[in-house]
Amino acid sequence: MTAALHPDALASIVSVNEFEAPGRDRMAGPAWDYLAGGSWDEITLAENDVAWIDHRFVPRVLTDIRTVDVSGSFLGRPCALPVAIAPMAAQAMANPDAEGAMARAAAAGGIPMLLSTSASMTAAEVAAAAPDADLLFQLYLVEDMGYTRSIVERAEAAGCRAIVLTVDLPVLGYRERDRRSGFTLPRMPYVDAAEATERAPRGRYRGLDDQRAIGLTWGDLAEIRSWSRLPFALKGILAPDDARIAIDHGVDAICVSNHGARQLDRSIATARALPAIVEAVDGRCEVWVDGGIGAASTSPSRSRSGRRASSSAGRSTGPSPRQVRPAWSGRSRSSARSSSSPCRSSAAPRSPSSTGPCSRPRRPAEPVEDVPAERVTVRKARVDEVVGRIAGHPEALHHGS
Repeated sequence: MTAALHPDALASIVSVNEFEAPGRDRMAGPAWDYLAGGSWDEITLAENDVAWIDHRFVPRVLTDIRTVDVSGSFLGRPCALPVAIAPMAAQAMANPDAEGAMARAAAAGGIPMLLSTSASMTAAEVAAAAPDADLLFQLYLVEDMGYTRSIVERAEAAGCRAIVLTVDLPVLGYRERDRRSGFTLPRMPYVDAAEATERAPRGRYRGLDDQRAIGLTWGDLAEIRSWSRLPFALKGILAPDDARIAIDHGVDAICVSNHGARQLDRSIATARALPAIVEAVDGRCEVWVDGGIGAASTSPSRSRSGRRASSSAGRSTGPSPRQVRPAWSGRSRSSARSSSSPCRSSAAPRSPSSTGPCSRPRRPAEPVEDVPAERVTVRKARVDEVVGRIAGHPEALHHGS
């Protein structure tokens, strides 16, 4: 196991993207490719980044910023920033303390964390490892509705304060990197417990990778929501019509997501899907977004995208906490890149004149108006402060067992 990053090396990191190199060094190759990769040709993976890069600010000046509040909230609970840690599978691949280390870091940064059904630890184990963490639970259907209900009940008993149902995995995306490496996920207690039952075999992942076989539809939401008293959100919404249907089903939040570009390649980038979703929701529930999260300086553009969409629906130009959550920290980042993909590298994005099998024209930068330059600077500083507090937990850069 590779040793933790030396404190001096940790202190030298000044950008979120600079965590990529030590992270790759501390993970096995197939595990890193699983973390960094997307589906098929990874076109959406690249476009998730580019879509945010295309946004531009038109700064305003001479505004009074002696008092600036960049805090946010998720489902009514305040947090240091309108940012959360997205659900990620099997974090023991990167750290022997797995989701426990991530939850402690999130708590230190004052932001929530979503715990995955495919985590290396149960919700009870994570809660014990990080008693101060603000935990939400991401749900897949596993085995059948009965067993999945037991997962929800255990998450609620462990103190998770919301259920976030992922709806964009009818079948597992075609992930070429994982097929080349033969990668399989390591221990996942919620999934493995189902595998140990006497029910009919459903493969290694007990139906998690084939949700359509269980038959998940809009008609199942009422039953799933009835399993707990917790707020209920859907993750994986890209179409405005689906957002409206979700509202009709009474969800408390929607996460605009393309599963980190790991499902249907060539699906719309989340930055481009977000404004229409916010307009369709029209303030009736919270809207979150993930995909393409890679640097502190992109957070204001996410916030402004939600604000503009809200304005186009006839709302005020200042976003309330219920209009949009600007960003998640997740695997779908510009920093999560590997030379094993023919379409992506750690280099800067292609210029418009680039050629090759993965080149494509860049659309013109889209101006984003009415953001005070001082607020952008302060928000970036605040993001970097929170990242620094999270980085103060060097155990988060251990190699997994």
